[in-house]
Amino acid sequence: MEGNKIGRFLFLARTLTVFFAVIFAVGLTAQVASAAVAAPTVPYVSATSTNLFTITWTAGVADTSLYYEVGISTDNATWTTTTQSTSTQAVSGGYPTYGSSTFAGDGANVSSTILNLKSNTKYYFRVASGDGSATSTPATPATTYVYTLASAPGTPTLSTATSTTMLPLTIVDASNPSADTTYSIGVSSTSWYLDSTGATSTSQTWYTTSTWITNGASAKGLYPNTSYEFVVLARNASTTATASSTQSAAKYTMATAVAAAPTATVQGPSTIFVSWTATNGTTYYAENTTAGTNSGSIAGSVWSSTGLSCNTSYTFRVRSENGDVLASAWTDNTITTLSCGSGGGSVVVTPATPATPATPATPTVPGETPAVPATPATPAVPASVIVGNTPNSIIKVNSKDRPAVYYLLDGKKYLFVNRVTYTTWSAAAGDPTNKFVTLKNITQTEFDAIPTGGNLVAKAGSLIKFDNSPIIYAIATGGKLYQLADAAAQTALYGSVAPVVIQSGFRDNYSDHGNAFGSLTASSQKPE
Repeated sequence: MEGNKIGRFLFLARTLTVFFAVIFAVGLTAQVASAAVAAPTVPYVSATSTNLFTITWTAGVADTSLYYEVGISTDNATWTTTTQSTSTQAVSGGYPTYGSSTFAGDGANVSSTILNLKSNTKYYFRVASGDGSATSTPATPATTYVYTLASAPGTPTLSTATSTTMLPLTIVDASNPSADTTYSIGVSSTSWYLDSTGATSTSQTWYTTSTWITNGASAKGLYPNTSYEFVVLARNASTTATASSTQSAAKYTMATAVAAAPTATVQGPSTIFVSWTATNGTTYYAENTTAGTNSGSIAGSVWSSTGLSCNTSYTFRVRSENGDVLASAWTDNTITTLSCGSGGGSVVVTPATPATPATPATPTVPGETPAVPATPATPAVPASVIVGNTPNSIIKVNSKDRPAVYYLLDGKKYLFVNRVTYTTWSAAAGDPTNKFVTLKNITQTEFDAIPTGGNLVAKAGSLIKFDNSPIIYAIATGGKLYQLADAAAQTALYGSVAPVVIQSGFRDNYSDHGNAFGSLTASSQKPE
């Protein structure tokens, strides 16, 4: 009886042993199967922007029952993950810190877009696959991190000009990390950038906002009375540049002040003719401080102060104005009108009028026809234009209402459209100081007798720039424009010659039809 009990116990024990062995084997098999979940291929970033990037990978097996776990981290130590089945595209879970992710895929090719990230920030990422029981070893890329792009900078601002060659500039770094984001400042509509000192250069340089501020954040080495606009570009810590900012509002540098006291020439007891030298002013403002009258803003550089009292001293002053109508310092001069009762101050030698032929006498022989008198000769170019001067003379009509100045060349008169054009020809006319010392006043009749040749452009061999562009051109015969490639070309070909500034409205007077004939480098031949 006792033996039967022991036998039954041993049988039960053996049965339980077999049962648990089977269960263990099944569990072990399942565990091995779970551990066999294939890891995805190495993920890579297929797209990035300022606040997101897209990770793409290939599944270890084409199985839509798998899910994927994407993790991101800013320090490669603390990871935030999200899980999503590839069979749907609905968002599951999310990033408490960085936002959320979306998934898309067909079980073989899968991608996930990580949203709501910070600009120009380093993110590490990895991807693992799972089947609900186990998760594979995470797959990490060869480059384990990616930087989001830097945000486009804010619009730069220009302060009011106080210099002929510099404009104060402020840049805005937007939402980018200040220590990791660098910026480049470009001059709009040109191939110029600012270097570390603020000078213009054809090489692009990148600095943090603190470095730009330390270096003054001003554009330097600019041309007087020239309009400038600037754009700012940003790039992230991996040196990928973004779109640029919108361009700044345009500002003009200051115009060069009138270089010397204005020349005041007495034209009579009630008129004084005022002129001045300034090669970079767009407009000028002349003032008779004694009489309390002024020229207003004028494009020329000549003003007739009229209605004055005879034998009286008057003080004049002149200043230049830039395109923003900011004025330079004054220069002045004092002169006395002629004594009362005196005539005009300009003596004009008028050519003699040919004598009227005498009426022929009555013929003594009946029927004899008297000789026809000869036609008077047409007067040549008025003697007053060439007496005491070279044929290349400077002339104007002797009238306060006719301030225009002309150049007499080859028997024709050519109009100086502005003062700066005159300065390129004045030496050839015997007036190297640009003070109209060789100016001849002639009568309207004399003026009308001279054929008109047209408008003068800047003399061949001079340099010009138009007031709406920083580009410098060399002038060749016929008003042909050749663009100077850089400062090195200017120095090599023209030495210290400075460009004069021409109003853009006179561009059509030049023969390039809006496109330069060529570009000159330091090794080019100087055009004739």
